[in-house]
Amino acid sequence: SSCSSGSRGLPFRDMASLSALLYAVVPVILAILAALCRRRQPAWPFKALKPSGKHRSAKMPVDGDSFEERKRDFARIVARSKTPGLYVVTSGGGSPLSWTSSKASDGTVSKEAADAVFTEFAAWLEKQVPKGTATVDLAKRVVAAVAVNDTITFAMQHSLPPMFPQSKFVLVLSGTGRVRVLWAAFATHDPKPNMTSTPFILKLVTDDLNSEQAAERASEDGVEMDYVVVRTTAEDLAVYLKEQQAAALSRAAVEDIWDDVLGES
Repeated sequence: SSCSSGSRGLPFRDMASLSALLYAVVPVILAILAALCRRRQPAWPFKALKPSGKHRSAKMPVDGDSFEERKRDFARIVARSKTPGLYVVTSGGGSPLSWTSSKASDGTVSKEAADAVFTEFAAWLEKQVPKGTATVDLAKRVVAAVAVNDTITFAMQHSLPPMFPQSKFVLVLSGTGRVRVLWAAFATHDPKPNMTSTPFILKLVTDDLNSEQAAERASEDGVEMDYVVVRTTAEDLAVYLKEQQAAALSRAAVEDIWDDVLGES
């Protein structure tokens, strides 16, 4: 045949030029598509609440009437239920596991019932952190963090309606003794009767509750918290935590890296 190989396809140099062009153009196209997707998202509906930021918790009492109230709140949250309120993630585990008290709780949660739940939880927690690493009143700070009081404080400080459907707490225990509490809940700017989920999930994470600083100052100053508000199509918060957030929470427990938990998903 009189036809050359170059007439049947692109010469090698032209192929190389085309590949280089694609490498240059594709990232630009992807960036444009990502920008268009962001533009399609509805406007941010919260007036005072930013997508992420810092929050100072309320005081974490370790005695007195305030702590008794926190113990009662805690006892209600960890009571046996089809919808557990507290989950635990450890450096040796995977998906969040529910933690419920074995102590029967009366409907009004008497002082005796709350004391029994706290004693059980404190004994369990002591076995979960490395021996000798637990700071003074660690269990009390965790109980104080896992209570409804701070949800109301957050709502007031960020001009949110105090409606947080399906609130859940996750206790994250690292292998080095760091102890943090994640509070997750659906959040809304427009509360409606019988609302069970919203297009937004709010996540707050405490600083290490087992640090010397927390032991010394949390009862008077509270602790620093990081928060993020993410858009979601999830309707069941327990499923979201156990499936969509399992890997992120596991990494937080193993490496004490919270970027994935506090990311945009």
